[in-house]
Amino acid sequence: MKIHHLNCGTLCPYCARLINGKGGWTEKGRLVCHCLALETKVGVVLVDTGFGVADVEKPKARLGSAFLALTQPTLKREETALAQLEAMGFSAK
Repeated sequence: MKIHHLNCGTLCPYCARLINGKGGWTEKGRLVCHCLALETKVGVVLVDTGFGVADVEKPKARLGSAFLALTQPTLKREETALAQLEAMGFSAK
């Protein structure tokens, strides 16, 4: 079995000093949604998925205004598990 470590979403809430231990109180911090993709003989198993394609395409409807305002996610399609697994040669099927 092979284990792939993926960042399936980056959050940039304010208060870098509290979140990352350095930076200013009014600077944005950086948190990642660490997910695992387990490559097995029968396929890939995701342990957590982070943000999905639908979350990136329709963030307000999927995640809510309050969550978006508090966490300031970057919401890039290339950070989704699907995009990263496709880049490694896997199919969504």
